[in-house]
Amino acid sequence: MTSNSNDAVLVVGDSFQGIAQGNGVQTVSEIIRLAEREPSKLPTTIIAGQGMSDGDLARLNAGTNISHLHKRPRIRTGDMSIPHRNICNKHQPQNVLLANLTKTGRLTARADLRIHRGNELIHDHQTGQHVQGIVAIEAARQMLIASSKLLRLTQGIAKPYFVLNTMSTTFDSFLFPLPAQLTYLSHEPDLSGGFHSLRLSYRDTTEWRSRMQDSSRVHSVSS
Repeated sequence: MTSNSNDAVLVVGDSFQGIAQGNGVQTVSEIIRLAEREPSKLPTTIIAGQGMSDGDLARLNAGTNISHLHKRPRIRTGDMSIPHRNICNKHQPQNVLLANLTKTGRLTARADLRIHRGNELIHDHQTGQHVQGIVAIEAARQMLIASSKLLRLTQGIAKPYFVLNTMSTTFDSFLFPLPAQLTYLSHEPDLSGGFHSLRLSYRDTTEWRSRMQDSSRVHSVSS
């Protein structure tokens, strides 16, 4: 794929090579090869997408730091502050699918989707064109646990333990490895089971936005 130096290009991890066949998307390795061979064709802005690690970002920065004869692209990575492992019950940081978890209301929260190259769920995906559904579902599960703790919905229970009784998932479109956001909305917690238990009913929606499409709802999960 060739780049127009006036355009912004989304850069994804090499595991999502399939989507890089489309206009406006390249993998880390592709953009580094372009910097080595045809630096004049580098875009003015590089937007970091999904499936990248800190090492990939370091490679991207080093690979595009070319001769002073060519202007270096601006790399937009965004802030990816991940929750503590006690918040989303994941010991390995690469398996945390949330970043920038924020309370937006008494029963609502928001987070950015963050897919690390080393995530346990993407090691053996074949197409590389989209994020597989199991990742979206796991992100929703993490969002339930993390948001419930953030919003203190389990306040009064010393060591809360979450059990998903039912989960209903609807996919309205493919989830591509682009910047995406999860939103969480809980109904009023049901404490009728006693002081040491509560029942949550919630809806979690993931949306992705890109320069290729304005907005697309990917899926919603209700429990």
